[in-house]
Amino acid sequence: MEPGEIPGSSKYSLFVSEGDSQAMFKKAQIDALFGELDQQWRGKPEFEKLSRDIHLGIALSDAGREFDKIDARAVALIQKHKPKG
Repeated sequence: MEPGEIPGSSKYSLFVSEGDSQAMFKKAQIDALFGELDQQWRGKPEFEKLSRDIHLGIALSDAGREFDKIDARAVALIQKHKPKG
């Protein structure tokens, strides 16, 4: 077994083929997203939960996964700021 290999999996199963790749969030998009979150929600009780959901949502988006169990307000901000393509 090689370093990083998962027992029982294909050696190459962790890699995404070029045809499946999508644009990942860039720093400027993340800054704009969190700037808007801060402007709209800072000081409100929901701020911390929305912040956590957005962090998770960005990771899920970059991985091409669905937004299961993420607040709809966080999803809306992610969709607004997500990379095109």
